[in-house]
Amino acid sequence: MNAKRLQKEFVQLQDKTLKETGIYYFIEGDNMLKATAFMFGPKGTPYEFCPLEYNFTIPDDYPFMPPKVLYRTNDGRTRFHPNFYVDGKVCLSILGTYSGPKWASSMNISTVLLSIYSLMTENPLIHEPCYENTRLSTPKNQQYADYIEHQMIQLFIKSIQYNYYKKYTDLDEEFKNKLLESYELIKKKVESKTEHHDVTYTLLPYSMFGSTSWKKLHEEVRRRY
Repeated sequence: MNAKRLQKEFVQLQDKTLKETGIYYFIEGDNMLKATAFMFGPKGTPYEFCPLEYNFTIPDDYPFMPPKVLYRTNDGRTRFHPNFYVDGKVCLSILGTYSGPKWASSMNISTVLLSIYSLMTENPLIHEPCYENTRLSTPKNQQYADYIEHQMIQLFIKSIQYNYYKKYTDLDEEFKNKLLESYELIKKKVESKTEHHDVTYTLLPYSMFGSTSWKKLHEEVRRRY
């Protein structure tokens, strides 16, 4: 383990450029081998304004081996992205969990963060090999994007209402402010969605099914906050 390199990386991970992108990285106390990253979804995607959580474990042979990453923003049944499994697996070639370009010691934690962030696109289903040449206008792609957007927003609302983030003692004020700012934007987004009819989905990818309930979400937000 190159402790000096890891310390240097941690300083770089606090750079404002990453935070302006919506990426926050927090180590557990003084232990640089364990960390939690939050990425606020890019605008114009189903993940917009929502913080997605990832747990990082740095191996003893880093940087010759990649970090181990687990996806944690989960309701136990929704596949929020082709590369993010319900069990927490993150499919990314540089992590050794998917085919393609492999990890190199010249890469770093920022490389992993930005690679994961780049997966959150407007049409996430194209990251599934059998859908890689399909457009968002394809019914199955649009239905998948619409459904996971609803489920992601619903999960974020619940996480705020049930004080999920209070269990993390290392979060700074900048992140907490970003969280509240994003929640306010989500409330406005939910209000705008009430103009849409609720939809029941029975043939979603990954054997998923469910319904949207924008009006119910809006009533819940208004009642509690």
